[in-house]
Amino acid sequence: MRVGNGAASQFQADVVGEVMVALPQLRAAGEEEDAYSWAMQKGLLDYAEANLDRQDHGIWEMRGDLHCFTHGRAMLWAGFDCGVRAVEEDGLDGPVEHWRELRERLREEIDDRGFDAELDSFTQQLVGYANDLGLMSEEYDPDAQRLIGNFPQAFSHLALIRATDALRATAGGD
Repeated sequence: MRVGNGAASQFQADVVGEVMVALPQLRAAGEEEDAYSWAMQKGLLDYAEANLDRQDHGIWEMRGDLHCFTHGRAMLWAGFDCGVRAVEEDGLDGPVEHWRELRERLREEIDDRGFDAELDSFTQQLVGYANDLGLMSEEYDPDAQRLIGNFPQAFSHLALIRATDALRATAGGD
């Protein structure tokens, strides 16, 4: 971050998940896990758990009131899912049952509070919704009842889509 950028002091819940989703790709490419890298990943999951109920500024670095953004919650879920898979599939050590419980808690929260059945869409947060293309803007204007600001693409939406696919797979969906 640059000096003066307000995001430098913001909490963004999705970051742990973003890192945890990237690291299994290294293992899949043949990079061997070492004691430092796995300890760091377990430390990230400890941090995620310690901040599990903390509201954040979201991937869009929202100013103002904090919220529990669906994207951030899905990425926390993805982080714990990666921890569970590392233990189950790669034989690494860790509190797998505990991580499963946290992962399930997040899945239930996302299903119950982050999905609008009427819209058949995941919500950005309690106020804002994705548009008809499934894109989420940086902000929502409640007075005008419309999405405003930029529409960050690629990385944020790809991560949300991948987390959603993984959630559906664990729930037995297609």
